[in-house]
Amino acid sequence: MPNVLGIWALYQSRLDDYATAVDSAGRIHLVMVGRRNLEQTRSELLHVVWDGSNWSNPDVIASYAGDMPEWPRIAVGLGNQLHVVWFVRDAENIFNSDAGNYQVWYATGATDSPAIAPVAVLDIPPPLPVNEVDSISSEILPLATSQIKPVVVDDANAPSQPAALLPNIQSENDEVFLLLLATAPVLALIAVAAAVFSLQRRRRIG
Repeated sequence: MPNVLGIWALYQSRLDDYATAVDSAGRIHLVMVGRRNLEQTRSELLHVVWDGSNWSNPDVIASYAGDMPEWPRIAVGLGNQLHVVWFVRDAENIFNSDAGNYQVWYATGATDSPAIAPVAVLDIPPPLPVNEVDSISSEILPLATSQIKPVVVDDANAPSQPAALLPNIQSENDEVFLLLLATAPVLALIAVAAAVFSLQRRRRIG
């Protein structure tokens, strides 16, 4: 892969990952964290394309000094729409996950592959009304440019959960209670049989 190096010299972690997706022209799009030369001290989120015979030169989606991008994911929509997400581990707590200040980033862009028309959705009855939630605002961001400024999605901007869904939250304790409730008749029958057996045994001894 031309002009692409790993990130191990800057960040010794075995937890990072990369991802691929295929567009409508059959080209493979790879997103990964790496560098473009040995002297580089900044970590970069790179995008490269395999056209069936060669890898393209890397495009830089985002570049960081100190902070570390990790776990990028890519998906292709409608044949030529690229969607990339990743999170950033802050430099101050890079090896202290419990105290980390993580940010989730998103970028999107289009390729020159043929577009695919969306599949028609069946006309179905509307869902029951629930409490409205604010949608997360986002920008259309160009992919593969060093000037990318993706949208930060954090807890402060995330939509709140509808109150109507809260009573449906369950835990493992609910299953234990149901199990005890289901076995109660059997346990009661065993207890009665044991009491009868013990009574008969006492009468024989007496």
